[in-house]
Amino acid sequence: SESVRLVLDGAGRTSPVSITIDGEEAEITLVREVRQHYVSGAVQHVDFIRVDPDKPVEAPVPIVLTGEAPGTRGGAGLVTQGIYHVLIVAKPFEVPQQLIVDVSPLTDTSVSIKVDDLDYPPGVTPTTAGETRVAWIQIPRAQEEEAEEEAIEDAALEGEDGATSEGEGSSRVAGETTQEPSQS
Repeated sequence: SESVRLVLDGAGRTSPVSITIDGEEAEITLVREVRQHYVSGAVQHVDFIRVDPDKPVEAPVPIVLTGEAPGTRGGAGLVTQGIYHVLIVAKPFEVPQQLIVDVSPLTDTSVSIKVDDLDYPPGVTPTTAGETRVAWIQIPRAQEEEAEEEAIEDAALEGEDGATSEGEGSSRVAGETTQEPSQS
């Protein structure tokens, strides 16, 4: 049981596992499903799928974000991860353990990293849609709400002061308010 846990921890769902039963020739497999006890976490069942080491297989590969996104400096936003695995096709021994994604290209809220932007090792092809967003910068909800409240207050004050005509002040402020969220 402990040996099964060690194999699962080391192989995950991306590394081939060699299984020998009753001294027979070893079979090359991938882990397909692991069932654990909902309280203790003890492994109750493992499903393996037999694979041919020379034929491509589809496998989920974990995404790990690394680095610093310039667009988050000063609390301007937070890096948001959209997906945590990419489905790829590769020969069993060419499936990477994980894909490291550098978030330093995220300079502002208009930039995102997509599946097509990732670096894949030779022989690895993604099957997840290329336009799927992996990571981007999102403005914190509190800042968005604060900006909207300030715009509403400004519109109300301008209307009361008479500094601008109601029509001009309302349309100008409304225009500014609708532009900010669309940039995110």
